[in-house]
Amino acid sequence: MSPRATGRPALHAVTTLTAVLYTRVSMDRRGRRKSVLEQDKDARAVVADEGWSLPDDACFTDNNRSASRFATRPRVGWDALLEYLATHPVHVLIVWEVSRAERKLGPWVAVLDLCRDRKILIHVLKDQETYDPCKTRDRKSLAQDGLNAESETELLSERIRRDKRNAAANGRPAGIVPYGYMREYDGHGHYLRQVPHPGQVEVLRWMAERVDRGTPLRRIARILNERRATARREAWERAREIGATDRPWGERWKAVRDVVTAGRVWDAPRGGEWSHSQVRVTLLRRTYIAERVHQGEVIGPAKWPGLIDEDRFLRIRGRLLDPARRNGDDNSLTYQLSGGALCGVCRSPLRPQARINYRCEKSGCMAVAAKVRDLDPAVDRFILARLRQEDAAPVFATQSSDAALEEARRTERELQAELDEYYDLAGARRLSPAGLAAMEARLRPQIEAAARRVRELSVPAVLRGLDPIKLADTWPDNPVYIRREVIVALAEIVLSPTGKGFRFSVQRLAQSRWRGDELTWGERWELAG
Repeated sequence: MSPRATGRPALHAVTTLTAVLYTRVSMDRRGRRKSVLEQDKDARAVVADEGWSLPDDACFTDNNRSASRFATRPRVGWDALLEYLATHPVHVLIVWEVSRAERKLGPWVAVLDLCRDRKILIHVLKDQETYDPCKTRDRKSLAQDGLNAESETELLSERIRRDKRNAAANGRPAGIVPYGYMREYDGHGHYLRQVPHPGQVEVLRWMAERVDRGTPLRRIARILNERRATARREAWERAREIGATDRPWGERWKAVRDVVTAGRVWDAPRGGEWSHSQVRVTLLRRTYIAERVHQGEVIGPAKWPGLIDEDRFLRIRGRLLDPARRNGDDNSLTYQLSGGALCGVCRSPLRPQARINYRCEKSGCMAVAAKVRDLDPAVDRFILARLRQEDAAPVFATQSSDAALEEARRTERELQAELDEYYDLAGARRLSPAGLAAMEARLRPQIEAAARRVRELSVPAVLRGLDPIKLADTWPDNPVYIRREVIVALAEIVLSPTGKGFRFSVQRLAQSRWRGDELTWGERWELAG
């Protein structure tokens, strides 16, 4: 197959045309590079037949890379090819088909312009044709192929989005199977239903129960990994025992496979060990209360059973999204007022510093600090006195989901769904970073206020049913996280800046107030004389 006559003396004068090759495949999950190797083989056959030369440094490839506008990973080979075309003497560009080179019309037209300016022919292996971008008919044909390649991608994207919208509207699942579930299919591979995974659902509920009780995420992840290691070790020991029996090989293999699979029940969602972030992300999914979420928005009930009680899920969500929650490397609570006391100037949570002080760490403020040895005992005296009052018991009673609590939860859900939608728009490059920052600045304070309202109307699970008198009597023996929950449930602790001198005074707690009380402690002290 000979290139079309170009009518350009510069090319006719060249004895041997120098070619450059580009190969690409969008998906190669197994990493075998079969498609790009076949393209390379066909291209070298054409080079040999035509008598062209193909230098060793003139072969570029992108394996397992998309060329559409939806691509998330760069095409290093394609970028190197464009630079090579612009800086090296090349006569022929070889591609399998236009869609393998580019699936965006604008960049493809820029390639045609580059080849026209550099007098480079384009050989399309699939067409068995060599095109000249300097010729109007050839350029039109190549441009039309580029438009078709882009249209195929857009049509496919529209079909996928439509199918996902329809599936979401009908409450059907999509994407990867969530942890805690399994999917059932008929004999033809068609989806039937999503049902609880018999082993994972118990692990999931155990995690939810521990977080609801206030157990730190890192401790939960550590326990999960310990149980995972034990389960896998016992499974392999059992598998070796089965493999040593005299049963037929097929029966032994099935038994071994079932035992090993059962030993993986404590594995993380994608296999391997758990991390505190995986525990957090897993328990924040609305999938577990049978809600269908599409593009960050709850669009209705799902057609699968929920795995976690809705009240517990909302408490967990409020806890994990609490802006006062610590996000450092060590999430094990050591100081009972860490994040539980507020700065009297900016109302930011106080954090422990150098293991001896509580301090406001907000940039531009940092006006409040107190020693741990001074603030903890002072707050303890107020809390213990409050626990011994007769009206303290109702604080620890189980509360029903009244209208105010439901309204607060609904508000929080709607605001979070709105923010999630903006995140999705930014991820799809339909919202600028500046626009996303503006939406965050508007919605974050509202979400935090709604979360605080939910916490005020809810009784933490760790406190339910506790006897206030017994709690006061055993106060030092209780875990730090329980003492912190009690303090936060009973009072809003606010620490004012120090006055004259350096000795701690309880007057610095005058801005504090009991939950549900409109008067501060300082105002109560004045009334008491």
